[in-house]
Amino acid sequence: MTRAPWRGGASAFMGTNRMSTTISSDGLEPRRKRALYQAWHRGTKEMDILLGEFADAHIATLSVADLTDLEVLMDESDRNLFSWITGSEELPAEKRSPVFSQIVAFHDGKYARTNQARM
Repeated sequence: MTRAPWRGGASAFMGTNRMSTTISSDGLEPRRKRALYQAWHRGTKEMDILLGEFADAHIATLSVADLTDLEVLMDESDRNLFSWITGSEELPAEKRSPVFSQIVAFHDGKYARTNQARM
């Protein structure tokens, strides 16, 4: 299993001060508002950041099917989600979905952009 460099565990989040959404939930339907809130209030800082930043960027444009997949993923424990997203544990086949791939790709791309800016 290949792990992206940002998937190094909690140390990858050191120095991140962002702990809440940067978008307004005004204009979002109640279901999307609830999903945005849940993405930012996971229980661990790492999962708040991983799911919250993804939700900020995509919650308004997710298809209904992807929104459902996100809600199902958010029913999982933080420990499982963190292990799957960071690649430290294999994602079970029944949990694979396009939205899970989007979350991983979002953070892979974010990590690449951050490191390019530092060079």
